[in-house]
Amino acid sequence: MRFIYALLLALVCTLALYNTFTLLTIKEHSEKEIVVIERVIDGDTFKTTDGRTVRLVNINTPEKESPLSLEAISYMKKYEGTEVMIEILGTDKYHRLLARIYVGKNYLNLDLVQQGLASIFLVQEEERKKFARAEQQAVDASKGIWKKSPFFGCIALAIDEKKEAIQITCTCYADTINGWYLKDESRKTYKFKGLCRNTTLWSESAQDATDLSWGVGNVWNNDRDTAYLFTDQHELVARSSYGYLH
Repeated sequence: MRFIYALLLALVCTLALYNTFTLLTIKEHSEKEIVVIERVIDGDTFKTTDGRTVRLVNINTPEKESPLSLEAISYMKKYEGTEVMIEILGTDKYHRLLARIYVGKNYLNLDLVQQGLASIFLVQEEERKKFARAEQQAVDASKGIWKKSPFFGCIALAIDEKKEAIQITCTCYADTINGWYLKDESRKTYKFKGLCRNTTLWSESAQDATDLSWGVGNVWNNDRDTAYLFTDQHELVARSSYGYLH
């Protein structure tokens, strides 16, 4: 009897190890296929003719309600009805396929960043430097969503991801910043009121009476993230990134 129990236990363990290995193999290998873009939902998401939703990895384009989104949506719409190759890396919590998208040799995910139509977001480890450089070049050239404010460079940002705080230093601007907003690579956004002043913005609760509270819990990723400061006219004032080029 003990031999039978031992045999059954060994069989269960073997099956568990096999299933784990199979799942890891599936996750570690991307799948490539040809699809047709039926409808563009926004700059980084579209529907295929077979009814699936595809989300472009490594990037975020502005929300559809934002005027900054129009160019990215227009860029993607020119591919409606077109065959594209998707390299599927997985799915997200909304059951969308996460993929790299290619039209011929044109890598659309990267091209959107190079054209200044998208920001970097949760970039795959093997592509982090390439995408970070593409965004920096687009910022330097004031392309697309990176149109610079006359006050660009007048405010410095320094992220402390471990303390969940960002230091804001006004170097050559001392006027109202009502409506200006700070965001991370995702869609977390903080809107400012009052005058520009040197302060620390804490993700949760302020640590000092002169500090600011975001009140949203964790904002900054431990490995890499980027902060962007825009005016109420959606012009870039400052940008600070960590974890990409090291």
